[in-house]
Amino acid sequence: MNHDPRLGQIETRLSVFPVSLSQEYRAAIDLLRLKMTPDELEQWAVCGLAVAEQGARAWEVALEYFQSSPTIFDNYSATTVLEWGELGNEISQGSPSVAVAYLRASASVFGIGSHEIILWGKLGQSFYKGTWKSTSLACKFFEITPELLNYITYAELERFAGFIGALSSRSNDLAQECLSLGKDAFARLGDAKGLLISLLTTIVDTSWRDSKGCLEAAKSGLSMLRESERAQFLIMAERLSKSGERGIPKFLLESSTGFAQLSPHVQQAVFGLAEDLIQLHPPAVLDFVRNSPAILGRISDRELSIWFDYGVQLLASNKEGGMAYFRLESARSQELIDSLSAVVELGRVKEVIKLYCRAL
Repeated sequence: MNHDPRLGQIETRLSVFPVSLSQEYRAAIDLLRLKMTPDELEQWAVCGLAVAEQGARAWEVALEYFQSSPTIFDNYSATTVLEWGELGNEISQGSPSVAVAYLRASASVFGIGSHEIILWGKLGQSFYKGTWKSTSLACKFFEITPELLNYITYAELERFAGFIGALSSRSNDLAQECLSLGKDAFARLGDAKGLLISLLTTIVDTSWRDSKGCLEAAKSGLSMLRESERAQFLIMAERLSKSGERGIPKFLLESSTGFAQLSPHVQQAVFGLAEDLIQLHPPAVLDFVRNSPAILGRISDRELSIWFDYGVQLLASNKEGGMAYFRLESARSQELIDSLSAVVELGRVKEVIKLYCRAL
């Protein structure tokens, strides 16, 4: 196989493990010896041996190391390959399972630089806290990264990982769910992905249980909107979250569903009014934006401004009454819509019509 006694000695020590390990070692050396100097090759082999001799399951990590090394070398320099292997050795000392996930996923991570692939490995390693749940989260991060990088940049991945890390301090299970949901949400959001990550970073500090709902809403609701509209929704949602408001997932999902049916001109009118309302009383914004598509089904955007102004005046004098107004739960709110609209909802007059028909 080789003429270097040092490599032969390493193979002899590897022979005490399952035969597949020696086979992968020889196969990797046949490919790498043409690309690495003898010293580099020996350093690479010593690292694999050190991994294999760590403990009972460590040979499985070494097997993955030998299998993945040629692919890693196709994309990175020998210096990076050696640094990558040393990090795998370090991770394996804490958790062989996480190390296997790291080494395996490395062979599928493309498009990131030499420095970034090491930072990425340390990023995934940071999720491991010595528990089986943290082990599962770290493995999941490595497994899903190749797919995530199809939709987001490495810089965005780092920010998303920061959110996942913060969320895992509250719930590892929820953090794992959000990792999977993130892939599907990012695939549909276009250039608004960074804004979604900003919202999630805020949500985890203000109402972390809403994290999953925000990703689900982004996946299903916001994907129906044009890109500029998604951006406005996410910016507004983050401002509301920072003000302490809850119910952001419902706001994103229900509002975007209705907004998808409105013209861009009308949408901009609503966003403009909502921005004014944030300054006055943020809790009313959720109900206003969520109900505005239904209101605009009966009155024009000009008439909406008239209806809105009355609600603002009511909020200034009576917060509870103003909230009921924007929730469409007050009689005055409904009456004003009726007076502004040439359309009368059948549900509101059906009993009168029924009595009239009976009289006839």
